[in-house]
Amino acid sequence: MSNELILYISAASDLLAERDLINRAITEIPADLRWHIVQSPLREGEVDAFAVQSAFAHLLLLGGDIRAPVGHEYQLARQVGRRPHCLLKRGINRTAAAVNFQKFVRLEAQWHPFTDGASLRKFVLEQIGTQLRKQSLQIGLTATEYDHISAWLDEMEEEQTDTTHDRHNHLGENSIILSESRLEPKGGKLLGD
Repeated sequence: MSNELILYISAASDLLAERDLINRAITEIPADLRWHIVQSPLREGEVDAFAVQSAFAHLLLLGGDIRAPVGHEYQLARQVGRRPHCLLKRGINRTAAAVNFQKFVRLEAQWHPFTDGASLRKFVLEQIGTQLRKQSLQIGLTATEYDHISAWLDEMEEEQTDTTHDRHNHLGENSIILSESRLEPKGGKLLGD
């Protein structure tokens, strides 16, 4: 597969730790994939409408407040018939705007609660792993990769939640995860070790 799989993360700046956790968790998927992770701009900046509307997976996280451009990203996805995975952080106070947005989204989607990094990580990886299996032919998974993802999902179902995944630096930045074996350089060549 030469195309990137876009993972779009819609989340406000109060969820930097969660954004970073998802960035790191994606690398655990046992398949040779090229991920392009795009996130809500933290400061002034334009939303990547193409990434929102063509994302392989779109995660919308709601914490204590709804801030621009998260609502706009949700609307962009819905305009093209896409349904983001909506994740709601539990155990925190929310602003009136966040409560209203939560109710608005609930009219057409289900909120999946999470309380900590371990529950968020597990939900995200299970959802994306399941989606990878369902779309394995379209994205070019090999039979071996399909089997690895299946076994990994089975293991994850049995695993105890591990809170050590929460102890990372909090970056909250866009990123690209490249697979060396699927990297196809344009106009250059890869240098070995």
